[in-house]
Amino acid sequence: MHRHHLLFLVGILVPTNCESIDNEQGLRLSQPEVGHASRKESNGNDIADVKHFETFDITPVYYLTDKLTYRNLGKTKMHRKRTITKKSIKMTTMMDTQMSTKMSAKTSIKMSVKTSSKMSVKMTTKMSVKTSMKMSVKMSMKMKMKMKMRMKMRMKLCKSKKLSVDNGTGGGTYKPSKTVYTDKNRENDLMDIFKEVSGDEPFNDPQSPQSLAAEWILRRDKLFVCPNSEKKKVIQRYVMAVYYWSHKGQDWSMCFEGDEGCGKQDNDFKGKMAYLSPGDECEWAGNTCKEKFIDSIIFEEEINVKGTIPMEIGEIDMLEVISMEAQVIGGTLPPEMAKPQNLRIIDYDFNRLTGTIPEEYYSLPLLEQLDFNNNFLSGTLSPSIGNLQSLIFIQLHYNQFTGTFPQELLDAPILVAEFQFNNFFGPMPLCIGAPDQTIGAISVDCGPASGAPVTCGEGCGCECF
Repeated sequence: MHRHHLLFLVGILVPTNCESIDNEQGLRLSQPEVGHASRKESNGNDIADVKHFETFDITPVYYLTDKLTYRNLGKTKMHRKRTITKKSIKMTTMMDTQMSTKMSAKTSIKMSVKTSSKMSVKMTTKMSVKTSMKMSVKMSMKMKMKMKMRMKMRMKLCKSKKLSVDNGTGGGTYKPSKTVYTDKNRENDLMDIFKEVSGDEPFNDPQSPQSLAAEWILRRDKLFVCPNSEKKKVIQRYVMAVYYWSHKGQDWSMCFEGDEGCGKQDNDFKGKMAYLSPGDECEWAGNTCKEKFIDSIIFEEEINVKGTIPMEIGEIDMLEVISMEAQVIGGTLPPEMAKPQNLRIIDYDFNRLTGTIPEEYYSLPLLEQLDFNNNFLSGTLSPSIGNLQSLIFIQLHYNQFTGTFPQELLDAPILVAEFQFNNFFGPMPLCIGAPDQTIGAISVDCGPASGAPVTCGEGCGCECF
């Protein structure tokens, strides 16, 4: 056999990709054995020796080395034959299995990588959520610490005061000591002030307006009132907080606690703050002040103010005007409301008040307007009405008053008097145009609609109902 024939066959008989080689004529190689073995044709002749090698990519290759037999070598083509044995087929099948195993291993690795990446994303998300929660907890802890620090700083401003008597004058002046308030003694001292105003009993009920007002000032009011602040201002803030809770402020249709829209509408509350705001109580809705003390409380009509009038309102001693028209306020008129001697206007018409007009109201020297129409008030009109030397306007119509009209009505400088739709009876002393009388308009039950229980003088100009 020539060398170039051997090299040629070596070059063309190398299998690739673990697949068998068959030429056009169907030549076969006999079954190889492990290592080195001889091959025989079907007629018994030796064909070739086969050696098993492995390339760098672990692909099995079979090289023909000797004893090659040629058949039908034509002028243009050379045909060859080799025999692929059952064992080589088995080996090829084994290699295919190995490759498929490798492919499945790669696929499983890719899937595990994807799964692990998804799991890592989930774990990262969980970790980020936990981290954010921890950060929020830390932030809230920091905020609490800041609030405590602020409270401590404010406490340092709440220094106690001791009474120091001036030499030879008999008067007293307050000088701040170096004592700093603690939470407990601040609370005790403020509660002493509140009890001076309201007494002890209301604080036995934790849900009373007085208890709720005290709790707000002691623990929630951001203004942080100190016991040694100007006592009159401390009392004023407490009273207005009681006023809020007594009138069910949480049910108001505007300017209730936390109402961000308060003061933005064109009404009586324009430019004002909601009740229980951190600012001065002079800036709360409906309140106006002179020299930092409240002189008027005028509420916008029909905003669902209800409840009862607290007796603490009498502690607003600079009060001149109180107007709560067209609400749903019930209960009786507290005598304490007549304590502010500067009161000029009391206006509670179109409410649900019951009971009588307290005698104390007839002693207000500056009272100009007494307006209680459209309520459920009863009782008689006191002769003390003559003491109201500034009264010019009185409206008591649509109530349940009884009795006769006191002659003392002539002592008051009344311009307008409306008493219709009550249970009054007897003569009306007021008469338009009479000497020494200022009256300009009278409305009473002197007509057929009321059965004429009241008699009005001839030519006195009464409007009869």
